Amino acid sequence: MAYLLIADPTHTTIPQRIIDFATQTLGWTAAGANRVAAPGSDAGITFEIGAPVSTAPYRNRNTVTLMNGNTQTAYAMISAPYIMLVDQAPTKMHLFGSAGPVPYVAAVVEYTQGFFRHLYFGRLEKLGDYTGGEVVAGSTVYAHYNNDSYDEDDFQYLFNGFQSGISAASAGGVRLNHAELGGVITAPFRASSSRTGGSQVLAQNCVLGGFRDNVNDQQVARGVNTFAGAQLLAPVNLYLTREAGRISPIGKPPGVRLVNMTNIDPGTAINVGGKTWRCFPQFRKGEATHARSSSSLGTNYTTTETSYIVGYAYLED
Repeated sequence: MAYLLIADPTHTTIPQRIIDFATQTLGWTAAGANRVAAPGSDAGITFEIGAPVSTAPYRNRNTVTLMNGNTQTAYAMISAPYIMLVDQAPTKMHLFGSAGPVPYVAAVVEYTQGFFRHLYFGRLEKLGDYTGGEVVAGSTVYAHYNNDSYDEDDFQYLFNGFQSGISAASAGGVRLNHAELGGVITAPFRASSSRTGGSQVLAQNCVLGGFRDNVNDQQVARGVNTFAGAQLLAPVNLYLTREAGRISPIGKPPGVRLVNMTNIDPGTAINVGGKTWRCFPQFRKGEATHARSSSSLGTNYTTTETSYIVGYAYLED
C-alpha cells in the first residue's frame, strides 16, 4: 500500500499526477498516452485518465475510462463542486493504491470550502468463479446552474448503483468474464431505471453496493461506538443485479471502506486493527438536517452540497 499527498493539483494536472503515482510509486505499467495497466491485467485492458473539456452540469471533469484495446467499456467521472454560483478549485489530492495482490488506485480530491470528490479504479477482491473484475467508479453531483441548488436524488456516491441521475454510460462499472452470464459483460453502476411513482425497478446486469443502495447503509448509520470510542469500517460489498430482481455477490473494492464521519474530521487518520485508514466525507460533512431550497423546486433540493455523516476510509499503510 502507498499514500501520497499532492499539495498543488489543478484540474488539468490531476491526470498526470495520478498516472505518475500509479507507474512510479506503485509500479503499474505505462500503456500509451494517459493510460496505465494494472499488474496481472488481461491483454489490452487499461485505464485512461483524463481531464476533458466539459460543460454544465458537470464542468471541470476528471475521468477514468476502462479500455479494452481502443474500445471504451466503462467510464466514470468527478466534476468540481459548484457552490454559490462559483466552480471550486482543487487544493489537495490524496492518492492511495497498491500493486497487489489486488491492484487499485484511489484519488480523493479536496476543493476549496471543504468539498470532496472520489475517483477509484483497479480490480475487485472477487467473490465467485469469474475472471476480470476491473472496476472504475467516481462520485459527483448534478448542480443546477441556474439557481445554485442540489437535488439529492441526482447525487452519485462512490460505487452507488441505485441512482438515476447519472447515465449508465457515465456511471462507472465493473467488467466481468463469467461463463454463467455468457462471457464478458460490463455492468454499470446504474441499477435503478426509474425513481417515479414511489417505486424503483432494478435493471439487469448492473452493479450496486455503495451508499444509498440499501446494502451497506445500515452499517454506516450504526457505525459509531461511543462507549469504546471506535469506528466501524464497513466493506463496500458489491452485487450484480440478475433477472427477476435477484442479486449475486461479486466482491468488494480493496483498500476502501464506508465510515461514519460523526466524530471524525475530514482527512483524519485512524488506526483500526493495527492498520492506518484516512477518512474523508463523500461530498462534504454536514448535520443530520440541511436547509432546503424553495418549495417550487421540491423537497429533494438543498441549498448546498452535503453528504451528512457518510464518508470513505482509505488504507494508508
